[in-house]
Amino acid sequence: MSRIGIGRGRGHLGPNQESLRTPLRKPNKSIEENLTKHLHRLQLSEAVREEILDVVSLVKNTATTEDNLKIAVSKIYEYGLQSKRHAVLAAELCQDLSDFSVNQNTFRKILLQKLQSDFTERERLILNTKSFIGRVNLLCEVFNKVRICNNSPIECLAFAVIEYFEMLINGDISEISVLTEQLMKNGRDLELCAKDSLDNLFMSVRKRILDASLNVSCRTLLLVSLEQYLNKWEMIPAEVRTVYAKIYPIVDSLFNEEMSKNSVN
Repeated sequence: MSRIGIGRGRGHLGPNQESLRTPLRKPNKSIEENLTKHLHRLQLSEAVREEILDVVSLVKNTATTEDNLKIAVSKIYEYGLQSKRHAVLAAELCQDLSDFSVNQNTFRKILLQKLQSDFTERERLILNTKSFIGRVNLLCEVFNKVRICNNSPIECLAFAVIEYFEMLINGDISEISVLTEQLMKNGRDLELCAKDSLDNLFMSVRKRILDASLNVSCRTLLLVSLEQYLNKWEMIPAEVRTVYAKIYPIVDSLFNEEMSKNSVN
């Protein structure tokens, strides 16, 4: 992962929308305590987008120093490591807060520094599978959601994502499941940003599929990834999905989830 460059970005909140939200100031509590409380609400609330906007408002109204901004980034980052669902919500927060700055130090710059730090420690982190998967999911969701000018992904993150995938290929079913799911979500953007690296990844995928010691479930997921890649990330035919789902039923749920997201978008 090369040194991270900081570009101009866009957020979801317009100036009128931002001004209408009530400042969430709690003079008797620290930003860390308030942020922890509001982040906890995200997993409990049915009105998730409203709760996300409340967290955005809280950060923008209380992170008035660089130290507080770093605390906010750290809390959201730690929240995103807790589960796949948390990673998705954290990435949405990161997009909304991407351009927020204090003394020219932006939320995005601090976030990228944390991602860089974890990437540097990847050989150590992979020794704890759950912790490693949490970091892969969060990086992939940030790559998926946080956009800079012209609605482009952060290109330098693509190389880190692919490097993580190279590590996941040699893992167990939990790691290969993450690889397949995140490739379905991010394949097009990865090909746009780092085509040669992605092509090399799929040479590794092919070799892993041919490994006689690999179990059928792992091979099935890797074959699904290869199908998607060869099909230019378009949805593969239903009859082909059915073949894979008969061998490993979770394949069907992965495709259904992806189709649901595409229909919303």
